Amino acid sequence: MIREYEKFRPFAFSKFVNSKTTSIDRGILKNLYNTIFKDSEAKVNKFEIKDNIELKNKRILDFAKTLPKSLKESHKILHRMADEGDEEALMFLAEFELYGKGGFPMDLRSSFSRYEKLSENYGNAEAQFMMAIFYSTGLAGVQKNSALVHVYLNMASLQDHTKAQIMLADRYYRGIGVSQDCKKSINLVQQVSKKSMKYYYSGPPLGRKLPKSKRIVYSKKGGIYGVRTSSKSIEIKEKTKKEAIGIVEFYKFKVTKRDFSSHMALYQIYSDGLYHVDQDSIKAAKHIIAASKLVFLPGSTKLRNPDLAADKKLPYLFEYLGRIYLHGEGVKKDYKEALKWFKAGADMGFGSSYNALGLMYYDGFGVEKDYVKSIDFFKKAAEKNNSEGYVYYGLALSETDPSLSSKYFYEAMKENNFRAFYYYADLFKNTASFDDLCQTFNNYYRQVVYFADWEYSPTPLAESAMNHGAYDSALVAYIIAAELGYKAGISNSAYLLEKYTQRFDLRKYSGYIDLLQISKIDSLAAAYWVRGANAGVLDCRLKQGDYYYYGKGVEENKSKAAAAYMLSAEIEENEMAMWNLAYMYEFGIGVKRDFHLAKRWYDRSLEGYKSGVLAVGYSICRLAISYYISKMRGEDVGVGPLFMAPPPKAEPKTPFPNSKNPTQKNSGVEKGINKDGKGNAKYNFEEDEKSIEQNVDDIEENNRIIASGSFTDFHLIIALCLLLGYLILIRNRRVGQNNARNAQVVAGNVNENNNNNNNNNNENNNH
Repeated sequence: MIREYEKFRPFAFSKFVNSKTTSIDRGILKNLYNTIFKDSEAKVNKFEIKDNIELKNKRILDFAKTLPKSLKESHKILHRMADEGDEEALMFLAEFELYGKGGFPMDLRSSFSRYEKLSENYGNAEAQFMMAIFYSTGLAGVQKNSALVHVYLNMASLQDHTKAQIMLADRYYRGIGVSQDCKKSINLVQQVSKKSMKYYYSGPPLGRKLPKSKRIVYSKKGGIYGVRTSSKSIEIKEKTKKEAIGIVEFYKFKVTKRDFSSHMALYQIYSDGLYHVDQDSIKAAKHIIAASKLVFLPGSTKLRNPDLAADKKLPYLFEYLGRIYLHGEGVKKDYKEALKWFKAGADMGFGSSYNALGLMYYDGFGVEKDYVKSIDFFKKAAEKNNSEGYVYYGLALSETDPSLSSKYFYEAMKENNFRAFYYYADLFKNTASFDDLCQTFNNYYRQVVYFADWEYSPTPLAESAMNHGAYDSALVAYIIAAELGYKAGISNSAYLLEKYTQRFDLRKYSGYIDLLQISKIDSLAAAYWVRGANAGVLDCRLKQGDYYYYGKGVEENKSKAAAAYMLSAEIEENEMAMWNLAYMYEFGIGVKRDFHLAKRWYDRSLEGYKSGVLAVGYSICRLAISYYISKMRGEDVGVGPLFMAPPPKAEPKTPFPNSKNPTQKNSGVEKGINKDGKGNAKYNFEEDEKSIEQNVDDIEENNRIIASGSFTDFHLIIALCLLLGYLILIRNRRVGQNNARNAQVVAGNVNENNNNNNNNNNENNNH
C-alpha cells in the first residue's frame, strides 16, 4: 500500500514543505533601496540556517493530517517490524525517510540511524554505501570523516556493491580523501563497466534503449545566475506540459491527413514516453505500421513513390518495423516478418538493416546460425558508417587482426558508442601501454560507467523529484549522484545547495525548515563547483572564481579567483568571466593593475555576447575616467594610448605577479601552476579540491552572498541617474518656457488681429 501511495502522491512530504514556504515581496523600490544602501558586502547573506524543531514538528503533524487512515496503520506496522530488527523493514524505512516517500516525512537523522544499524548488525552493502555518503557530505549534521568514508566504501565494494565501487573509483581518480591512484581506480571501473555490458546484452537482440541524457537543472532557468553568462552557455527551453500536449495533438491531427512524418513522430513519442505521454508499445506499433502502409505498396516492401527513397526517415522506418516484430513490441513476435523488413532495408543499402541482419544470423533468430554471413553483414554495416556495425565487425576482428579492430572501435567512439570505449580499452589491457596511458583508458571505462547506468543511476529519481516540485528530495539524490562522480550531479548539487541556503534568508522567505541539516553547507557547494570546473562543466569555473573572490565556503583568495576567471575566459570563452577579469585588472584586485588588459577583456566580453553592450559600455566609460585621472596623477598606466591604439596582441599576463614565468620548465610547481596539454599555463585547482575535502573543518564559514560591483559603482550609477534626471528636468523646463513664449506670441497676434478687425469695422461704419 505504501508503494501504491508513492505512485499516487510521489515525494508528498517535500512538496508539502515547499508549499508552506512563502516568498516575501517588498516591492521594486524597497529592493532597490536595500541593494544600494543596506546590502553591503559585509551585510549580505548574514543569516544562519537554524534547525527549527518546533516548526518542523508542526509541519510533520500538519502533513500527517493529510494522510489516509489505512496508510497510517501501514506505517505503524512497518515501524514495529523495524523496532524488532527486521532487516527488510529497516531498509525500507531508511530509504523512504531519506527522500520523504510513501507518506513518510523526510527525516535524515532517523535514516542515518537505520543505515548505521543495518551496516553494523547485518553488514548490508547498501547501508555501508549510504554511511559513506553521510560521512562524505555531512548530511543530517554528521561530522565529515574521510577515513570512515574509505572504510565503508571498501567494505561495500568487497561485496560487489556497484555504487560503492563507482564512488571509491571516483575518489581514487580525483584524489578525494585519498591519494590519487589511477590503477586502483581503473580496476574498480573495469568491474563496473563489465557488469554494465553484461546487463546490456541480457536485453533484447538489438540492445536495450539507452538511458536518457542527464539534465542540467539551471539550463532551463536561464543559467547559474538566471541569465546566460556566455554565448556558449547551456540553454534548454523545455516545453511546458500544455505545449507538449499541443504538439502531440497536432501530430494526431496530421495523421488524419495521411502524413507519414507524423506517424513516425507518434511512434517515437509512444515508444519512448515523450511529451508527458505514457509509454505504450501497442500505440507505437500501430503508428509505425500505419506509416509503412503510406510508404509501401499493399503486401509489399516496394515504395509507392520512388521519390521516397531519398527521404532521410526511410532507414528508420525499416529498422523500427523490423524491431517491433523482432522484440514483439506491441505486436506478436514474428522473426520472419522482422527478417523481411531488415532484408528490404539492406537491399536499399541501409547500415542499420545490415547490422540487424548480422545479429539475426549470429543468434539464429528465424534463420539458421551462420557466422560467416553474420560477419559479412556486420562488415557491410561498417562500410555504411553504422556505429553498431563498427563495433560488431571490430569484435569479429579482435582476435585475428587487433590493429584493424581498434580502428573500427575508434570510429564508433567518435559517435560516442559506449561499447566501443569498452572494447577499445579492453584490447590494450594486457599491454605495456595500458599502464603508461592509465588515465586515458580510465576515462574510456568511465564513459561506460556513466552512460550505461540502467541499474544504479540516482539521476532518474532526482529528476522525478524535480518534476514533482520536491526540491529537497531531488537535492539528496543529486548529492548522491555527485559523490558517484556524475557531472550533472555535481553541477546540479552545487546549484541547488545555493538555492537551498537562500531560502533561509528571512528578508526573502518565511516558513522554511532545514530538512537536510548539512554541516558546512557552503564548503560542500564550493567543493562541487571546483569538481564541476575540473570536470569541464560549463559555467562551473566561473562560479568557482566567485567563491574564491568572496571567500564563500573557502578562504578568500583574489588571485585564485583571477586564475579561475582566466581559465573560464580563455578555455571556455565565457564572456562574464572576461568581464570579471577586466574588472579585476581595472582595479588591481588579485592581479597587477593594467588598464590595457582591462580594456582588452572588456572588448572581448562584448564581441561574443552583444546583449552586454550596456554593462560593457558603462564599464569602459568608468575605465576611461580612471585611466585619465591616474595619468594626470603621474601613475603608471602602461605604454601607449588606451583607445587610439589597436587591442594588444600579447597574451594576457599571468594573474600571479609574484610567481615565476609559467612558460619555463617546471616553473609553476611552487605556486600551484602547471601546464595543460598545449603548454598553456593553468592553475592546478585539483589541489584546491582535495584541500576543500580534507580540511573542511579548518575553513571558516563565510556566508556572504556573491554581489557584483562595489559601493563606488552604485554611487556612480546614482550620480549618472541624478545627472540624467537633472538634464531631463532642465529640458522639460526649457520646453515649458518655450511653450509659454509661443503662447504669449500667439495671444499677442490674436489681440492684434482683433484690434485691426475692430478698426476696419469702424472705418466701414463711418463711410
